[in-house]
Amino acid sequence: MILDNSGSMAGSSFKALQQGAIEVAEKVLSGDYFHNLTCLFFNNKINKLSFKSIEEFKEKIVQVVAGSNTDLKNVFQAIHTYCQRNDPEDLTVLILTDGEDTINQKSLVN
Repeated sequence: MILDNSGSMAGSSFKALQQGAIEVAEKVLSGDYFHNLTCLFFNNKINKLSFKSIEEFKEKIVQVVAGSNTDLKNVFQAIHTYCQRNDPEDLTVLILTDGEDTINQKSLVN
């Protein structure tokens, strides 16, 4: 999962993002399907966190705070680099964002 924790997501938007990410993890990644979940939290930088259980994910995601600018270009470059180094067939990407790129001044969502 790639989760936007920039300043534009602060408040109720970020709470909804956190809850949505937890629901996806519980419904899609539960049981035998949950081996390891890596999340990239991004604003003007990318922070990578890995979780070994849904319980750990739920505990830690609520501790993440929103703040700073948004650099979507950096996020897509990180995905591209990952795909070059790994088998992209083993990759599922879910990006939760408001689409507001404040660093590159482009909006993906109108």
